[in-house]
Amino acid sequence: VIATRIAAHAVNLTRFEEEYKWDYRMSKARGEMRWDEQLNLSIDKENAIKIRKERYPHSPQVCTMCGELCAIKILSEYLKDGRE
Repeated sequence: VIATRIAAHAVNLTRFEEEYKWDYRMSKARGEMRWDEQLNLSIDKENAIKIRKERYPHSPQVCTMCGELCAIKILSEYLKDGRE
């Protein structure tokens, strides 16, 4: 069911401005590591919340999949260092 919803979303990105805006907000939330917003925007919100609670990482700055090897975190730190 989730795979079908994701596929439908991919098609709808090209057809509906609302879907594009949702996708953009999710991308921004991911890039800025705003976990609450990501969970609220999730396609399967209940399952996303459950997984985040079960596998909560030791650092709130990283996700449950990558941990300290989070590409978004590493890139953010790299770009921040370049600006200083």
